[in-house]
Amino acid sequence: MEARDERTHSIIGAAMDVHRVLGIIVVEAKALAALGTIEDSPVINYLKVSTLRVALLLNFGGGSLVFKRFAN
Repeated sequence: MEARDERTHSIIGAAMDVHRVLGIIVVEAKALAALGTIEDSPVINYLKVSTLRVALLLNFGGGSLVFKRFAN
């Protein structure tokens, strides 16, 4: 049996809290040196094919969190 990874557990718990409070929301997470326009395309497509109105693109790859908000 594999030992529980506390970081993984914390991330999943935070995601569950967001879902419980905000409901369904599109979140695309990346770990890149920088975001470019190519990373925008999938997020925009998610909004186009869904009934959702807001999506977030989060980048954890730099020294601080970078985010973009998209609205349909």
